[in-house]
Amino acid sequence: LEAISESCSYQAKKSFRPLLDNTTQVRKVQSSIAVLQRVAPVLQAPVIMRQHLENRRYSEALKAYRRVLVVDESCKIDLLLRVRSQAEEGVREAQRELERRIAEEKMSVEELLDGVRNLGELLELDVPLISHEADKEEKDGVYKIGASVVHIRAHSPALACLLLQAAHFANIVEKMIKEADEMTQRIFSGESLAITRREGEDDEGDEADKSTSVVGAKGKSAGNQWKYDVLDARVFSTVKAVGMARSWLPRLLRVGQAAKEDEKRKAARIGRRRGQPGETSLKAFEVILTHVAPALTRLMEHASFCALGSNTNRAGKEIVMTFGRDVNDSLRSLLKSPLPPTQSTKVGKELADLVEIIELHSGEANALRPEGEETIVNLSPLEDCKTLGDAAVVTIEKRRCIYAFDVCARASSNRAAGSGKLDTEALLNCLRTLSQQLSRPEECAMEVEKGCQLVVRRCCEALAGFVRDRGDDARLAAVAECADAIS
Repeated sequence: LEAISESCSYQAKKSFRPLLDNTTQVRKVQSSIAVLQRVAPVLQAPVIMRQHLENRRYSEALKAYRRVLVVDESCKIDLLLRVRSQAEEGVREAQRELERRIAEEKMSVEELLDGVRNLGELLELDVPLISHEADKEEKDGVYKIGASVVHIRAHSPALACLLLQAAHFANIVEKMIKEADEMTQRIFSGESLAITRREGEDDEGDEADKSTSVVGAKGKSAGNQWKYDVLDARVFSTVKAVGMARSWLPRLLRVGQAAKEDEKRKAARIGRRRGQPGETSLKAFEVILTHVAPALTRLMEHASFCALGSNTNRAGKEIVMTFGRDVNDSLRSLLKSPLPPTQSTKVGKELADLVEIIELHSGEANALRPEGEETIVNLSPLEDCKTLGDAAVVTIEKRRCIYAFDVCARASSNRAAGSGKLDTEALLNCLRTLSQQLSRPEECAMEVEKGCQLVVRRCCEALAGFVRDRGDDARLAAVAECADAIS
């Protein structure tokens, strides 16, 4: 019996050994699959991050990276360590991409603020940076814009974005002044305003067609057409300057507000302790004061020069000549001369809009002042620019009054000299029109008073000439006209 039992046991083991081995292997595989299913979110993190980065969903990419934070440095599993390394490289790539986005000139404000927020969240993850080979023209985190060099990683994301956008603004202002200078010189050389504007907006085109157009323009500009084109170019430059301020000033202040909020959060986080290692002393208000305000003042000087010429303003100061210093004397004289009445009225409205824009955002700029640094005067950093704009607008409106009363005086005196009628209605219409057009009538009170005196004096002189060779009836009619006007 024992022999039979041993034989059966041997045969059973021999027969079922493959099944037992397979069962053990299946259990191992199932256990491995269960482990992989538990760590699948961690293993998939690099791929998911790559997909989100390709679609510029940076916040989702950071959420995917947080999954691998469970893998610490003490982990001995090479697969998990490799996954974490790939995820960290994805974060570093996201950082470089976000830095490029907040340094973009044409990025919308919402996208800039989203990039600042995402970059701030990324920096809080404290991912170690690995030095790698920088590009020839641009190092990581270092951007050269015009004459400014900005080190993004030396500041908080919001402050770095403000510095970058302020550098773009200053660079665009200088480019615009240079373009205005080149435009007027090309017009003086024989090209028409339409051609110079078209080539400035789009440099691509058929060279043959351009050369043909230029030849035709030279024939047209053989006389004084170039003078009218230069005056129109000054109007165009003024309108362009106002449009730039309208789009850039709110943009810069919104980024500045984000930087101010970041300063408050940082102060609350460190318990308002000063002198902490790595704490930057540069504030958003200082950037507005030292970078944005000078560029905006430069833009206002350019708009004022294009609109007024280089004459003295109401404060007795000569308007800064932003371009045209080294041009031909005839062109320089035209650039420094006042604009004709129609064009002066147009640029006057544009300058008034520019001053209104600055005044509207002046309080926002002053709100960026750090707490505890309030002064007795507490002026906005844009106050000097606003003062310069006010002076330019008042000068333009005074000229508008002078032009309007001169036209009214000529028309009224001609009618008085021809028919002996004192046209007081024309003077009233002139005053009504000016009251609707002037934005600062109290500053033009003297010009209005002198203009009315001019119109009345011219009309009286014309009436005197009308009745000189006529009889008593004409004299009595003139006296009646004057009495009606007085009453």
